[in-house]
Amino acid sequence: MIYIIISMIIWGSIGLFIRWINMSSIEIAFLRAGIAACFLLFYSFFYKKIDMKKIKENIILLILAGAAVAFNWIMLFQAYRFTSIATATICYYFAPVIVVLLSPFVLKEKMTLVKIFSIFLSMTGLFIMMYYSPENVGRGSNNLLGILFGLLAAVFYALVVVLTKKMKDIESFEITCIEIFVAALVLLPFVLYHPQLHIKNIQTGIIVCILGLIHTGLAYILWLIYFILRE
Repeated sequence: MIYIIISMIIWGSIGLFIRWINMSSIEIAFLRAGIAACFLLFYSFFYKKIDMKKIKENIILLILAGAAVAFNWIMLFQAYRFTSIATATICYYFAPVIVVLLSPFVLKEKMTLVKIFSIFLSMTGLFIMMYYSPENVGRGSNNLLGILFGLLAAVFYALVVVLTKKMKDIESFEITCIEIFVAALVLLPFVLYHPQLHIKNIQTGIIVCILGLIHTGLAYILWLIYFILRE
């Protein structure tokens, strides 16, 4: 359990690091994906071989999921800029509710009374947070914009989950590697519109590297090890 606890702690601190990076959300997402992809591919050479045959069999779903990962990160980073980290995180983790709503149509899963009641409670909580929280009222319209970005991030997160669940006979490590690699490729054209990546100082560069290596590469490896050991 220590692996999953550490990975959750690492992911939980992403918002704090994003606030310290004076770059656009697209640039941050691209650098995060690019650094993490290199880290995971390097790790695969020594510890975990990638089965290219399984990847080819699921390539369409992997590409779609990778693109969803890219836009998921952009929306989440935008949410951190316009609202509090707590509010952005709560909106972001509305994704499981979206997955449950989609599951009868996409995954052919049965909608139960427990699921319906859970959805109702979640949506009630989101409504209270959006309209009645004193913090939200004080932050003005920008806060509502941050909530919108957070919910869009949740939509893309839910899309990643649904697409991943439809993949067949492919390991989680391979899914993670390819999705993050595709995310970097998807974001590359957007970044090329800028004459250069705006890493203004060493501190920003270090934080970006931490975001890619620790918050993404290492956190995903710890998370995957947890599931491997659990099996």
